Amino acid sequence: MERSTTGGTRQPLARSPTSPLLAAYWSFGQFWGVWVILVLESAAGPEGFSLVEEISDDPNAIAAVATVGYTGFVWSPPLLGWIADTVDPRAAMAVVVFATLGITATGLFAREKGTR
Repeated sequence: MERSTTGGTRQPLARSPTSPLLAAYWSFGQFWGVWVILVLESAAGPEGFSLVEEISDDPNAIAAVATVGYTGFVWSPPLLGWIADTVDPRAAMAVVVFATLGITATGLFAREKGTR
């Protein structure tokens, strides 16, 4: 897939390795990278649910955490891709940074107020 730059020339989005050895190494790295991410995500979900169960007595708390988590998991990639394509990739990363800071600040504020 190619993308047009401001100068009108067409450049490939990603370059594939040219040597067979480098191609095998590249594929091996991609495989293990995806595998590690999937294993970490599969362990984080149940751990988060058990943490919510220990902290809250509200029976709807786990449903709320699951809804927010899965909604973010489904909607974040297309939203960030749209922002990166429409504005700039740096703007998409800024959204991630500000969202992380906002979530952290909200958690710290809730802890100080005792509204856990």
